[in-house]
Amino acid sequence: MIQHRIDPEQGCIFIEVRGTPQLQDCIAASQLVVRDPLYNIDYHRMIDFSQANLSHATGDDVSRFVDFAKTSIPMARTARISIVAPDPERAGILRTFAKLINRGSFRIFYEPMEARDWIENGQATDPFDKVLGGVA
Repeated sequence: MIQHRIDPEQGCIFIEVRGTPQLQDCIAASQLVVRDPLYNIDYHRMIDFSQANLSHATGDDVSRFVDFAKTSIPMARTARISIVAPDPERAGILRTFAKLINRGSFRIFYEPMEARDWIENGQATDPFDKVLGGVA
């Protein structure tokens, strides 16, 4: 299950991923986000995978989603994207996504509240956050 909420007052898009999402689920959910009347390319994003099982995700899945995202998900180069990984092992596949997308500034977190703080305030309160890079 993938749900999203857009908060125009905060300029943020919140996406929560639960269960075992397949590539097509991620593409369909992304299309819904972009078609939402509140969608804005400048909004920061928090993508929470903390309750997701990503053990089946492959590098090919990531590559195919990146190809889709580059052509179908408009995003400002100044957007902050926080990704909440379910565990350090799965953070690697999310890191690959962040490196390949080449837009926005990405950080990976293991706690949703830390990720939310960073996209809302531009600062992480936990020194354990992992900077993934990105282009601002």
